[in-house]
Amino acid sequence: MFTNVLAYTQQDPHFSQFYSTPLSINPAMAGNFEGGFRMNLDYRTQWTSVTTPWKTMSATGDFRFGEDETSGNFFNGGAMFYTDKAGDSKFKTGLYNAIFGYTVHISKGAYFTTAIQGGVIQNSINYSDLYWESQYNGYEFDNSRPTNENQSGALSFTKGDLSLGTYYLNAIDDKKTIYFGLAGNHLLAHKVNFGTLTDRIYRKFTFHGGAQFRMGNFGLLPNFMVLFQGPNRIINFGTEYKLWLKDQSHFTGFNDEISASIGTYYRLGDALMIGGKFNYAGFTLSGSYDITTSAFNAATNGRGALEILLGYRANFGIGKGTHSRFL
Repeated sequence: MFTNVLAYTQQDPHFSQFYSTPLSINPAMAGNFEGGFRMNLDYRTQWTSVTTPWKTMSATGDFRFGEDETSGNFFNGGAMFYTDKAGDSKFKTGLYNAIFGYTVHISKGAYFTTAIQGGVIQNSINYSDLYWESQYNGYEFDNSRPTNENQSGALSFTKGDLSLGTYYLNAIDDKKTIYFGLAGNHLLAHKVNFGTLTDRIYRKFTFHGGAQFRMGNFGLLPNFMVLFQGPNRIINFGTEYKLWLKDQSHFTGFNDEISASIGTYYRLGDALMIGGKFNYAGFTLSGSYDITTSAFNAATNGRGALEILLGYRANFGIGKGTHSRFL
C-alpha cells in the first residue's frame, strides 16, 4: 500500500484544461496576457466510481508591473496555490508558491520572459481510515482490531520548493500569435518519508507551446504540452475552436470581449478531453470532461474526470488604443 502512495507522490496533479491554467505549467507565463490582473479558480474531480474520488483545487493570480514605456520591458508577479487529495488515506499535497519574473521586449510583438517560483510544498497522510492485514478477522475487516503498525493517525511534513521557467511569445500581427515555454519544477527534489519508506519528489520538466490563428470572427488555438517527471510522462495536444461575438474595445481599454469556444484534446495513452469555454467582459467560465481510453477504464466504469474553471481578467487601462499584444 505504501509503495503505491509513494509512487503517487512522485507525480504532480495535472489539469485537463492546461491551456487555461498557465501557472500550473510554467511560472514564466505570469503576466503574459492581455490585461492588468488575472485570477483563476479550478476544481477537478476524477474517478467518482472508486471508493474515494481524487479531488484537486487550485487558485492562481498574476499580473505585470513596472513597464518601461520606452523599451516595453516589464516585471511579472503572481501566486499559485493548489491542494490535491487522493484515496482512502486522504493523501494530500499542498503547493503554496509566489512568482517573480522579468520580460524583455525583443521586437514589435515578441517578448521573452524568465521567472522564478518559490515557496513550500506540503504532504500529509491519514492512517485512520486505512485497513490492514492484521484487522481481517477471516470474514471482514474490523477497525477495532489492532493494526500492528508503527504509525497511526495523521502525519505531515513541509519542505521548500523551487521552480524556474522561460517563455517566448510573438504576436506577429492581429491574426497570428505563437508561443513556447520551458519549465523545471521541484528542482530541490525533496524527500518523502512515511514510516520506514523514503522516496523523493521527482523533478518535473515541461515543454509546451501553442498559437492563435484568427480568420474574421473565427479562430483556431492549437496547444501542446510534453511533461516528464521521473518515469512518468504526459503528452497533451489538441485544438480549441473560438468564435468572437464581440471584440475587446481597443480605445477604452475595457475587457468587454464576448466569445465562446469548444476544444478537443488527447492525453496520449490515457484520455480524450472535451471542453467548452465562455468569455464575457473579463469573466471566463469553462468546463471539461475526460473520457478514459486506457485499460483503467474498466476499473472506473467508464467515468473520467470533470473539471470546472472560473476566471477573471481586469485591464486597468493597459493597452489602450493598441492591438492586443498577448492572448
